[in-house]
Amino acid sequence: MFKVIIEAWRFFPVKFDGILNKLARMIGNLSFAKIRVYKGLLKAFMRTRLRKECCRYSTASKIHNIGVLAHVDAGKTTTVERMLFYSGCTSSLGDVDKGSAVMDYLPMERERGITIKSAAIWFMWNGHRINFIDTPGHADFVFEVERALSVMNGAVVLLDAISGIEAQTVHVWRRASRWKLPRIIFINKMDRPDVDPAKIFTQVQRQFGVRLVPMQVPIFDNGSGANDRFCGLIDIISMEAFLWHPNSDGTVYTRQPLEAIPNKKQLKQAADARIHLVETLTEVDEALIDAFLNSGSNSLHIDSNILGQAVRRATLSNFLIPVFYGSSLKNIGIQLLLDAMVTYLPSSEERSNGKSLNFISTNYLELLETLSFIKDASKNLHKTENQSEDAPIKYRNISLMLNSLASSLKRKDISVFAIVFKVIVNRGIRYVYVAVHQGCLQKGQWLRLLRGGRVRVEKLRECIGGEAVLGSDSIHPRSFSGIGANNTGSPINRIDQGNWGIMISNDRIRTGDIFVDDSDINMSMDHTADVKIQTIFDGLIDSKTSGNAYLSLELPSPVVSIALEPIGAEATRSLPQVLSWLLDEDPSLRVDDNQGQILLSGIGELHIAAACDRLTNHFRLNIRTGSVQIQRREKILNEVVGQQTYHATMHKEIPVDVVVRLKPVDNPGKLNGIDNEIIIDECVTNEYKYLGIEKVEHACTAGVLAGLQSGPIKQLPISGAKVTVESINTYGITVTPSILGAAVRFAVLHVITTLPSQFVSIVEPIMYVVITLPRNEDIGNVIKDLTGLRQGKLISINNYSTDYHVLIAYIPLKHMLQYTT
Repeated sequence: MFKVIIEAWRFFPVKFDGILNKLARMIGNLSFAKIRVYKGLLKAFMRTRLRKECCRYSTASKIHNIGVLAHVDAGKTTTVERMLFYSGCTSSLGDVDKGSAVMDYLPMERERGITIKSAAIWFMWNGHRINFIDTPGHADFVFEVERALSVMNGAVVLLDAISGIEAQTVHVWRRASRWKLPRIIFINKMDRPDVDPAKIFTQVQRQFGVRLVPMQVPIFDNGSGANDRFCGLIDIISMEAFLWHPNSDGTVYTRQPLEAIPNKKQLKQAADARIHLVETLTEVDEALIDAFLNSGSNSLHIDSNILGQAVRRATLSNFLIPVFYGSSLKNIGIQLLLDAMVTYLPSSEERSNGKSLNFISTNYLELLETLSFIKDASKNLHKTENQSEDAPIKYRNISLMLNSLASSLKRKDISVFAIVFKVIVNRGIRYVYVAVHQGCLQKGQWLRLLRGGRVRVEKLRECIGGEAVLGSDSIHPRSFSGIGANNTGSPINRIDQGNWGIMISNDRIRTGDIFVDDSDINMSMDHTADVKIQTIFDGLIDSKTSGNAYLSLELPSPVVSIALEPIGAEATRSLPQVLSWLLDEDPSLRVDDNQGQILLSGIGELHIAAACDRLTNHFRLNIRTGSVQIQRREKILNEVVGQQTYHATMHKEIPVDVVVRLKPVDNPGKLNGIDNEIIIDECVTNEYKYLGIEKVEHACTAGVLAGLQSGPIKQLPISGAKVTVESINTYGITVTPSILGAAVRFAVLHVITTLPSQFVSIVEPIMYVVITLPRNEDIGNVIKDLTGLRQGKLISINNYSTDYHVLIAYIPLKHMLQYTT
């Protein structure tokens, strides 16, 4: 029975409301007010039951993990709100301008009308479960986009029909290409005056350099699109017209044959588009070639199911990108977009096979293998003065465990593989968003973190938009229908393969952590060994890479900072813990308290403002903030080799000779010109392997980093340097890792402070700026401001439209603070 009701609800939501009215009236002769109350209760009950029943029929082949990507103000959140409404997830249309959007759950998001934090939610459509994630469009929140991409199976790229492609659009497109995500494009705001579908299509194809195929033809009142009302779409696959009534909520639309469309121009456009689609697909699809020949070589006579399957195969292989049109604000085209998402984008089953290993960075696998074969260092890895001779056995267990894990990961022979892609901390409790790529997570199950440590799954919940996680202070009064914010997500007992969910934990789980099942490690380990593995990974891996070493995410380097000053004893006591929670939520933030003050660093002004807003409004800390400071660096321009003797003192004075080589990094683009590359020569680690190779590398790396903190000109940190520790000589005297680290720091610092001034320069962040300017504005004054007062370099002036100019320039970040505000 429930299956029948599910299908009825998906296609006849208006009639479903009528049934609810009749059920309420059957209760008795009640007043209209009471009928409304009963109707609301019945509707909430039925929707909840329906959604839960739908979950029973959701398998990996029917689950789609999809996100939306776009530049700021393209209409992402408005589009998602329509999806939630038409799928029955919400009972009313959310409005970004009114602050009633479900997916914008932070007060700052509702105040500014932008997305700051990615928000995940799920809903059903045509028997498919869609796990959907709304990502920010602002450049300051690129890490939010990056970690969302890591768990997507496909993406919807949203474009503004008027402004087209902007700088951030190109940026997110490249990141999606890095993850090889199948994509569809949705061109939004087709209701705007003077919209030109052909022009925006051409611009996208030219700038993205990909093969695009239009899947729809927009329908305008008079057919031209210039100042005409956008009212519907022609579907190229079914060759039918879909028309929406103006000023409606978009729930009801009419489906008509093409013969009902009076405008012959639009009919010809639809026929030409189908012919172009078939010609494009027959380049690679043999099944479609056979269908084309069987249809008498007439593209219009090919069966719509065969053509749709061909488009799906081409989309999954990234051969082409389907393009769809609509207007989220006017409620046009969203249902067809939902259909396209479940039809053309891959399911979790299709993307999970062979994908798990791609999430783990190469250096992590190398480290596993390296550590697993270190036998000579076993006596010193765990051994203390009071430790017995069984220490090598303990290390041997760790070695076997690491080797087993590395082999299992390479064979992809693991029963559970889950990724943490988001963490929200509320009152000390972590709401951990996990994506299960293999196996399933169950309550009571023991999991092992790849960075060391074990976690027990205590509570699991459905993915929600984010409001309830932050507590009642942030919840907007508008309600979810069924599983949503007002009930904090329904408790569940398991998260199956291909699905997302929330794990509630008190353990320190961070974004990017990876879980495997404890049974995948066929070794029983004591607590001391487990803690030691965690120490190794937290120390050695984090010192070798700037960012997350387990998940292959790209962490952007911070470029702006702000000083934080707690006011009062309570704020002083709480600030370190709260900052730790904040960094667990957003690893792209940095905290530095080594200069006599607490500095919070981020990617941009808005990024820092959002973090400070969290500190004051959510965590309720009384703090004072300084002005935004631009992080400048000093950069080495020439190669230099230095040898220095450090005099250490233990029971006697020990001379330690260190040779270090400093030069500019070989590939500045790889490290974004900010981070440094550190190499510890093998002769150093082999010479002092009795200390433990990982301890030697960790101590030497820490010494190099400490020595690079102060340059010779302005005592700014050194960036873009490749530092090699070539040799360390203690003349046969046994030393400790701390002495090696101190000696390396002394040598690096001496080389830097004695550098000639011509060997060093000061660098600062430079912004790539794209300014869209209406033609009636004075372009001369804008150019004068950019190249004069702001010391920018104008790259080009593009005229994509007769209505506006597009200026592209490079400008120092220090001259762009508060430029848009």
